Amino acid sequence: MLIACVWLLIHWNPDYRGIVKWRDKLLEAKLTKASKKKIGVAIARQFAVDWWRIRTGKATPDQLGLAMKELPAMSG
Repeated sequence: MLIACVWLLIHWNPDYRGIVKWRDKLLEAKLTKASKKKIGVAIARQFAVDWWRIRTGKATPDQLGLAMKELPAMSG
């Protein structure tokens, strides 16, 4: 699940600090499939820690470079 979040973060939150840290490496032409997976795992681990920081009130999404959107209310 965290790996799926990483690929969504790359698309929707490119300014997230985990993405910014690894961006240059991800854009290398010689990057192997295994290297991409390792970078994805590294970003996922960072995101797990950062999500914990958000959920425990130790940081805000803005401090971590995450752009949060409110979901529309569900009718029902």
